[in-house]
Amino acid sequence: AIILLFQVRIAGLSCQFCPMMFEWPFLLQRHMLKHTGEKRFKCSLCNKEFGRKDNCIHHMRMVHKAGDEAKQLFITNYT
Repeated sequence: AIILLFQVRIAGLSCQFCPMMFEWPFLLQRHMLKHTGEKRFKCSLCNKEFGRKDNCIHHMRMVHKAGDEAKQLFITNYT
């Protein structure tokens, strides 16, 4: 089965902690990680934690010189 998810563009979504504004709900949700400090991804090589998967993968590629395998090396902590 194919599941399609759509985001609805909404003008003027505002952060409750700072003056940032967003047009897309997923961008506001991603931004909120800065305020909550939630770290859902961890480097499996040094245990450094990240709020975003792309930042974790970037860290693994730059610091540990991991290639495409970096996409499988991080640890996810969904609680």
